[in-house]
Amino acid sequence: MSLVKLQDIGKDYQTGDNVISPLINLNLEINVNDRIIIYGKSGSGKTTLLNILSTLEIPSNGSMIFADKLIESLSDKELSNLRLNDIGVVFQSHHLLEEFSLHENIILPGSIAHNLDKDFANFLIEKLKISDRKDHLPDQLSGGERQRCAIARALINKPKLLVMDEPTGDLDRNTSDEVMELIDDVFNEIEISELENRVRSAEERHQKLEMESRLAIEERRIRDRIDLERRKRVDILSSEVKKRVSAEIEEEFRHRLSSLEMRVKLEYDSEIERLDRRLELELSDAYSQASNMKLEARKAELQTEMRERLSLYRRRKEIEISDRIEEERRRATSEIETKIKQEMNEIETMAILEIDQDLLAWYSAEKESMERIAEMRKRETL
Repeated sequence: MSLVKLQDIGKDYQTGDNVISPLINLNLEINVNDRIIIYGKSGSGKTTLLNILSTLEIPSNGSMIFADKLIESLSDKELSNLRLNDIGVVFQSHHLLEEFSLHENIILPGSIAHNLDKDFANFLIEKLKISDRKDHLPDQLSGGERQRCAIARALINKPKLLVMDEPTGDLDRNTSDEVMELIDDVFNEIEISELENRVRSAEERHQKLEMESRLAIEERRIRDRIDLERRKRVDILSSEVKKRVSAEIEEEFRHRLSSLEMRVKLEYDSEIERLDRRLELELSDAYSQASNMKLEARKAELQTEMRERLSLYRRRKEIEISDRIEEERRRATSEIETKIKQEMNEIETMAILEIDQDLLAWYSAEKESMERIAEMRKRETL
């Protein structure tokens, strides 16, 4: 018999300009008395799925049916009553009320629902081996005892579905194994669907908890996202700046080269005119001084000489012009590269400051949102 049915479930989270989708078109059916373990890497959406199954979060798309009820159509009050009576939730941290004893924490949901079964409460306390500690406050209990109390509290209203998110994640290996054995014993004697989220290896879980807390992992993940976003935006800005500056460099170089070519052409034309005038004067002198027989020979000699001198001058000027153009190109390139580096440094500094301000504001908002969600979960759990 089907208890829970998920159809094309998706969940999206908005983080700044980005949308993260840990769940996409997920389908799942849970029958009565099913016991399901969810495996997956960190960030793969395990906790998001458990939050949706426990109605702590509403999916962005798709539908969820619980005991023939369409979850999306229920009001907030109806969802609260559903969690109180039909869904038990065990978190990685126990979330016990510090001012209440172990026994009072366990029976609290039954008292709120006005259907407390005292015999069943005593059965849970005995079965989970915490009867000798039932009058103690949470700060007087060990980690394993507090977690067993949280499990008993989740079971007190005999829910149809029990959701456990790494219930022994904060415990050492021996205590973790002991709690899991007790959970198995309880489930062997009562009928309930259980959905549990475990990591693949107890050894990996133990080592990870020794190294860093879940908050540190989350902060590192957020910092990595911020760094990645910063690098992406800086790369985009750098690419745009390079294109713009490259176009400016090309335009300025063409302008300088055009000016230089015009100046060289004017000098060349001026020199040609000067040589022509000189040739005319020399020819005139030659014509006036030479006899008629030598005139043509002298004219030919002068023309040959002038052609050679003009050719030599042209080659020399071409070399000089080429050298001047190359020197002007190197100087212009050096000046423009210095200018580009300065502009790039200024733009990257401004971009990083702007990005840091944007992402710091986003991080503060997300952190405040996470704290608000944690507070809402705590109130809903209570």
